[in-house]
Amino acid sequence: MDAGAVLLRREGPVAWLMLNRPNEGNSIDLGVASAFADAARELDEDPTIRILMIGSTGKLFCGGGDVAAVAAAEDPAGYIGELAREFHRGLHILAQSHLITVGVVQGTAAGGGLGLVLNCDYVIASSKARFLSAYSGIGLTPDSGVSYLLPRVIGPRRAVELTVAGRVLDAETAREWGIVNEVCEPEELDSAAAAFAARLAGSPGQSFGETKRMLVSSYAHSYIDHLDIEADNIERFAARTDSRELIDAFAAQRAPSGQRAAK
Repeated sequence: MDAGAVLLRREGPVAWLMLNRPNEGNSIDLGVASAFADAARELDEDPTIRILMIGSTGKLFCGGGDVAAVAAAEDPAGYIGELAREFHRGLHILAQSHLITVGVVQGTAAGGGLGLVLNCDYVIASSKARFLSAYSGIGLTPDSGVSYLLPRVIGPRRAVELTVAGRVLDAETAREWGIVNEVCEPEELDSAAAAFAARLAGSPGQSFGETKRMLVSSYAHSYIDHLDIEADNIERFAARTDSRELIDAFAAQRAPSGQRAAK
């Protein structure tokens, strides 16, 4: 793996995980996939980290799998299968993690890069960002969760338009379709991402992780079963000391002025 191809830094409860292969379009080879998965495991096991910002250096967000590395492999099919499974290891960790993942997209997200965006819980993009599948252009089927997440995010017909028909989405269309939450000017992207991270970090977010898990797992449960999960979790969190303090503070603010004065 290139030295420093995946960068990781911590800022209190916020961690930044950056793909750092700008000269290769931040494409993913086997070393990058392993480093990404290892970083995801490390952060998932760190109870001090609650928010994970995922970005990259250079002009492209992520061009997907490193096609040159695949072509150069002695067994291209075996290499790309191993590459997909190793990158999926990191995505699997993040999908079940307590971490709230925020994609910060400055440029093109293609193939596995689109998958990485779809795996994020929240996405902030530059107006110069572009989103495309790119798999059909080299005769491959999707990986990185694209075939699972894309129809759930944008619907099956639009998913076909993006994957089979090869449409390229600009940032504003990606926002309208639900792939992106916020679009800002390129020079404002870093400050917008930092402000969002600070807002989450400043919130009483102990319940964030479980809320994320419930949203993700909702696809695997019937509605009736999921209602039971909601009831169990809200009871469990209501018993926490920090939640009780917030509940009491909220109730005090809503109490009639005479009751507040009496307290």
